[in-house]
Amino acid sequence: MTTALPISLPGMSAAPQYLYGSRFFPSASGFEIKGPVFNSHIYPLPIEAPPHASTFPSPSKLTSLAHDYNSVPLVESEIYAQMLLLRKKGYPLWKPKSDNSRLPESYKREGIHIGDVGILTESGGFDYLFNICQGPDHELNLGRVPEDFRPILDFDCDDTEDYTQEYELGSHVASDPNRIHQRRIPASPTPNNPFKNRLHSAIPDEVGAGLSYSSTASKGALLVLPEGGKRVDHLHRARFEKYAAECAPSWYMHVNGALGRTAYNGSLYLVTGFDKARAWGVASFSDAIPENIQLEYVPKSTHSEDRYPKYWFRTCDSASSSSGADDRYGQQSGCIFLRGFKIAVRETCAKSRSSLVVDIATVAVSSSSDTYPF
Repeated sequence: MTTALPISLPGMSAAPQYLYGSRFFPSASGFEIKGPVFNSHIYPLPIEAPPHASTFPSPSKLTSLAHDYNSVPLVESEIYAQMLLLRKKGYPLWKPKSDNSRLPESYKREGIHIGDVGILTESGGFDYLFNICQGPDHELNLGRVPEDFRPILDFDCDDTEDYTQEYELGSHVASDPNRIHQRRIPASPTPNNPFKNRLHSAIPDEVGAGLSYSSTASKGALLVLPEGGKRVDHLHRARFEKYAAECAPSWYMHVNGALGRTAYNGSLYLVTGFDKARAWGVASFSDAIPENIQLEYVPKSTHSEDRYPKYWFRTCDSASSSSGADDRYGQQSGCIFLRGFKIAVRETCAKSRSSLVVDIATVAVSSSSDTYPF
């Protein structure tokens, strides 16, 4: 187990790695992300450094941004990710499902897939770019892949472990289970719950009229899963890592060139696993007075049994929250936790020849209290 090395490629700055590291992990080393322990798999590549440095973000601009970043208060999506990383389930998405209307129809319907390459966004979502398990003519990749793109060959992308009941009905994930408490809202009609007889029949008994949450901590995060959720992980992660090492320079040139994303070095993320749900609620709070924190997550009333159940935070005191659900009952496309690895490229000099080395970095699972999944 080794610490990932600092990255430097002409025209490509690693400043935002310091930027995000100093925010989420304020006491670590390596990548300037303090606290996490990384596995680093380094693959030397016999190719020249990309000649067009202008296709990467300006180092001076990124350095300036990193210098000022710590003075900016955390927003709700950052608090949410920071706090739920402690549960070591993967990277928590504040936005489990993208609302980008330009995504392929199948992606909007099914959500994140094994083999997706994308970028974790500042708003707490996943910016999908392309999928390495599908060919260039597949719907998921049309107009999205590099000219020299080839899918990962002789590889079964469906060779996964699937846990369809990873999360139970009416369950939740709290940043600190000992300090965030759940109780069921009484099912009998009250002034605060006049719609008891108009709720969808598919709402689980474990949810009933709704769930109420309180906290004895002033900072925390909460994920509510009224209909539970599933977990999927690919069994051959090492093959993904090797393939990413072979293709990473081409990916960065394409993403920052044809796709115009200005993706900083180390920001590309390859998905090897995820947790998904049909319906979800997310909430976070910081610098709050504990006795003022009150959240009520309840089913929405409906006049038609043909509609799928929906849920919302009816009460959200001293916290920020959001909720969502798929359009079909039984479909699970909301990605609540993401697993995979980030890919970074750095230049080395071997026998007077410039070459590239790709760092595949992921946080190791550890019992240490300051180690986070990433």
